[in-house]
Amino acid sequence: MIDSTGLKLFDRGAWRDEKHSRAPRSWRKLHIALDADAGEITAHSLTGKDADDAGQLPVLLDQVEGEIARVTADGAYDGESSYEAVAACQADPPAEVVIPPRATAAPSQTAATDATRRDRHIHLIREKGRIG
Repeated sequence: MIDSTGLKLFDRGAWRDEKHSRAPRSWRKLHIALDADAGEITAHSLTGKDADDAGQLPVLLDQVEGEIARVTADGAYDGESSYEAVAACQADPPAEVVIPPRATAAPSQTAATDATRRDRHIHLIREKGRIG
């Protein structure tokens, strides 16, 4: 399972400065990969607040030791590049990818002739709805 969270940084006097609007907030993003069965963190990455979640997926996958059965993440990791990163990390056996496409997601231009896993996910959501 992969997700990220924002971390607000405080140093000496930062709480007072923020309370009195003297300085802008200082944030970082912590990206975490968790082994759902073991309940252990298997990979992590600390970035600036503007880092793209999907861009950190290859970094996290490179840190994971052993075979990956499934990659589950939220819609922030949606994109064909995420599916490609998982396939590049482990082609055989292929890991199952569970990343809900964004509500505005569109199939690739080759979806009618050569559908990717992401294209099939988009089609299933359109057919059965997001909950289905």
